[in-house]
Amino acid sequence: MPTAVECAWCLHYIVSSGVDSECLVSQGVLHQAVTLLIALGRAIDSGATTDGVELLIYPVARCLGNLTASRDTTPRRSRLVDCGLLPALSSIISKFLPTQPSVSRECLWLLNNLTVGEERFCSAFLKYNLVPVLLQLIPFCGGINTLVLTLLGNIAEMGPELCDKLRQHREIFSALCTSMRAADTEAVRLALEVLHLILMHCAQACVEFANQNGVEALEAIQYNSNKEIRVRANFLMDRYFADKAV
Repeated sequence: MPTAVECAWCLHYIVSSGVDSECLVSQGVLHQAVTLLIALGRAIDSGATTDGVELLIYPVARCLGNLTASRDTTPRRSRLVDCGLLPALSSIISKFLPTQPSVSRECLWLLNNLTVGEERFCSAFLKYNLVPVLLQLIPFCGGINTLVLTLLGNIAEMGPELCDKLRQHREIFSALCTSMRAADTEAVRLALEVLHLILMHCAQACVEFANQNGVEALEAIQYNSNKEIRVRANFLMDRYFADKAV
């Protein structure tokens, strides 16, 4: 294990050094990193992991995150949709969140890179029913909640069909309300952005949000100390809930 960890960090430094990503991908780096994360995710599911495996996951996820963020590898990303990577990352995130949140945060960053502007990945996220896993992470701070909200935003930006599928997860609105009450301004901003996309694309969402005391949560931040938050909250109230304002 120590040798594998050192090799993974060396690979990360090479990827981060500015070496042509396409060259690395053509030599199998992307494939090997994905294969390893899938194997580790399955080992976690079966309870067959060894102590210290998180030390290997971290640099491999960082390496893969940097590779997938590169424009050179965009055409190859679509090949990763149905290979088992998303469920594996979900397992890793859930496993290490209580003890090694930095590992979970790294995997969430990788998921964000995979889903941004990629409808196939966003659809696959819903196909594998991974949204409930994300919603359970909303109460966590340290960058976890903002990464989750960014990921939800990536999905919502894909339009009406995926927004409606998000809406069908009834916990989505309570999770967004929790985020709107957070002290973290960025978490509040992202929650309002996701909410706006869902409300804009789904007519039913307004009623469902209101029925879950969402209007009260929105009203509470109309007087937030942050001007951008106040503007966004007032915009949503005026556009979608003017008749429900107190």
